Amino acid sequence: MRFINDFLIKLAANEIGADEFGNRYFLHKKNNKRFVIYNGVAEPSKVPMDWHAWLHYTTNKIPNESESHKFSWQKIHLIS
Repeated sequence: MRFINDFLIKLAANEIGADEFGNRYFLHKKNNKRFVIYNGVAEPSKVPMDWHAWLHYTTNKIPNESESHKFSWQKIHLIS
């Protein structure tokens, strides 16, 4: 079943990126909806804040590990 899902997603969406937890982020080709395919169990707390902002249309900037600026007071994202 996973093979069929991956095939249909590849036809209908473009992969935008991935995060440090292995989650993959997509943009639908026709209606520009954004969605995530979780790595393992579907746990929404696995989505880092940069990707959360992108998924919810808060920002159009695609998160990039090399460009992400972390302040000294920011903690590392942990899964709940």
